[in-house]
Amino acid sequence: MVTKAVARFSRDSVWVENAPRNSWQEAVAVKARMQVNGWRHVLVVSDPPHMLRLRFTWSSVLRGSDLSYSLIATEPAWWSAWHWRDNQQSLEYVVSEWLKLAYYVLRYQFGLLGGMEPLDKERLIRLDLE
Repeated sequence: MVTKAVARFSRDSVWVENAPRNSWQEAVAVKARMQVNGWRHVLVVSDPPHMLRLRFTWSSVLRGSDLSYSLIATEPAWWSAWHWRDNQQSLEYVVSEWLKLAYYVLRYQFGLLGGMEPLDKERLIRLDLE
């Protein structure tokens, strides 16, 4: 789906971030890349049920910077904005996104359910060994 959504852009202008394990880490990684490369705006492409969590994530991560983003929804055959409850795949995706959004709000906005990410723990272990 992403391929179809970005097909109208030149290959040089499309970059896919594959390393992060979740949307929050992806936004943080892309923000760093934007700053290094002098990019001011990015397009974030994903499926429609993911848009609410992406909006929360990207607006939180980029808040206070001069960087911006636009969300672009794919058009998957299984998705209907008006009848998503009638499709099992859509229903499961939406419920999953609601749960993940609740987690993100508790974790990243209020600092609850925290702890360090595994990558941070590895970094501390390496520093301790040096």
